[in-house]
Amino acid sequence: MTQNSLIANEPNELNELRQDALQEIFNISMGQAADSLASLVNDRVHLSVPQMHWVEKSRVQDLKAAMKRVPKGAIICQPFFGYLKGEILVCYEQGTQYEVIGQSLAYSRVDTQRWQHELLLEITNILGGACLRGVAEQLNIRIDFGAPALIDRHNDVTAILLNPSSVWVKALMMEIGFSVQTMSMTSDILICMPEHYIDKLFSCIDLLLE
Repeated sequence: MTQNSLIANEPNELNELRQDALQEIFNISMGQAADSLASLVNDRVHLSVPQMHWVEKSRVQDLKAAMKRVPKGAIICQPFFGYLKGEILVCYEQGTQYEVIGQSLAYSRVDTQRWQHELLLEITNILGGACLRGVAEQLNIRIDFGAPALIDRHNDVTAILLNPSSVWVKALMMEIGFSVQTMSMTSDILICMPEHYIDKLFSCIDLLLE
């Protein structure tokens, strides 16, 4: 079972049964997302066990202390909306071999050097989209996606959560790490869902548990 990191700040609804169900849903969905990426880059994608964090915006530093890793590098944000709403943040750590990734995705070497951020947008689309589509399929709901965008090149992912344009007070964060060894690509995903959508998420989980 996933161990929640901010026990004192969790809503009462986040009980063990729902935790286990939510973790399993994301395990399945991230496995599908990893398979989608692996088929393109022709290499195995390694995933960490999803970790759940219940976070107050005023205490983001607590999240930083609770995360397994706090990566720093290029950060892509992709919003999602529909029955559930939130955003996917993916941090690609410094040292990633973009040329290798570009060649795997059929970019020329010149294109790869010129369009590194487009590569990251494409990978984010594959990972984030496949993951949440898997969640939506298991919960029998609809989720749509906005276009991913590069929002920072040299920051850690928790700093982005403090952006004044991000309108949330409390949120459920799902932390997942992934890596592709031959490409020196080590990255982390944070799936962020504001608190007023959590009840809707739990309602879907409860239907699965009946």
